[in-house]
Amino acid sequence: MGQAQSRLSALPPGRLVWTGGLALLVAYAALWVLVPWDKGLLQDLWFLPGVGVIGAIIANTSGTGGGVVFVPAFNALREHGVMALDPLWIEGVSMAIQAFGMTMGGLRWTDRLFHQPAVQPGIARCAGAPA
Repeated sequence: MGQAQSRLSALPPGRLVWTGGLALLVAYAALWVLVPWDKGLLQDLWFLPGVGVIGAIIANTSGTGGGVVFVPAFNALREHGVMALDPLWIEGVSMAIQAFGMTMGGLRWTDRLFHQPAVQPGIARCAGAPA
């Protein structure tokens, strides 16, 4: 039987997540620089980060993506005349939000997969049991 590998990745734990998150942050910052934005619209949409947090909580506690929460929020904004969004744009933004969440989740899952402790033969551990 082969020897257990304590590390499958040369990166320290958490580095993959931080690197991927930094790359997404740079892309987000580039959007702020390259895309024209309206200060008045940002003042009208001050509550959207809170909707995002609620969406993230719902996404993490269920099988839905975080972007699913934004579809009704964006539709309500469109119907009340706050934003002139085409329904196709609403769906596109929803997919982008879900892709961001899935990318970060995939990076975290991969990082944890690469940094699992070596399995010791004959010892079984249950969740919550003292080590």
